[in-house]
Amino acid sequence: MNNWQRKQKFLGSPQEVRAAALSALAKKHYAAAGLRQKLAPRLCPEQEQELQFCLDEMIEEFCQKGYINERKMVEEWIFYRQELSARGPFVVEQELLQKGVEPALVEEGLLLFYDEEKQMEVLSALIAKELWHKPPQDQADRRFWLRLAKRLAAKGFAMEKVMSAIKNVDSEQ
Repeated sequence: MNNWQRKQKFLGSPQEVRAAALSALAKKHYAAAGLRQKLAPRLCPEQEQELQFCLDEMIEEFCQKGYINERKMVEEWIFYRQELSARGPFVVEQELLQKGVEPALVEEGLLLFYDEEKQMEVLSALIAKELWHKPPQDQADRRFWLRLAKRLAAKGFAMEKVMSAIKNVDSEQ
């Protein structure tokens, strides 16, 4: 048990569960399963079944009131991973599924925000950033391009798109 877990107070009443849920939702969007996953370990062990039932009802209520909006959460997560940390659709899809988002919503969000043009734009920006830091003699090395392709594929981009973006950059030089 680490220090953070020791400092966390157990939630012993429905009011505390509600306050913790609202506090979490005030900070960022959650999927219903993600919020449940966040709060379930903090439920008081003596009243766990009662509080779990309360948490489930509360999450249902929050979904009806629009406090939990999985579609909005998917949009924000895709934007964050696309614009701020430059991740490809494969990594983003896995992250969203781990957060408990329905696969249909994930697929819809990826189709909407990760079209081919956007992927090529992100890949071109990542390649340009990499070329900025490498001297020209390294850029001529085949191993440099292979390592770059592997890194971009590890970020969640399809290898065929990575190779296409590299060819586009190589033909521009």
